[in-house]
Amino acid sequence: MTVDHEARTRKRLEMFRQVAAERIAKLNLLCIEAERSGGDYSAFLREAHTLKGEAGLTGFVLASKLVHILEDYVKLILHRGAEPAERDGDLILGGLDILLRVTQGAPESSSSE
Repeated sequence: MTVDHEARTRKRLEMFRQVAAERIAKLNLLCIEAERSGGDYSAFLREAHTLKGEAGLTGFVLASKLVHILEDYVKLILHRGAEPAERDGDLILGGLDILLRVTQGAPESSSSE
């Protein structure tokens, strides 16, 4: 691998990590807003879908899978038809915390969590 290619790869990973951190912060706020509004997770799902794609394209397969799980959980909440329970929000926010740690590591890095 050439030095130029390595530098581009490092820059691309740094950019992804910064964007991922911003998206995850936004997802945290959107989750809280959805709880307050009685379960409108549409903006959350759009933002999560974008992050899932970016993670997959950047080689963060574990992060992409985790976002997919969060999306599925939110869809399950919506399918129930009831307002989200406090536990739902806690689980989503906990998942987002793990996601932040995963995206700040190396691509394809494993986590015991």
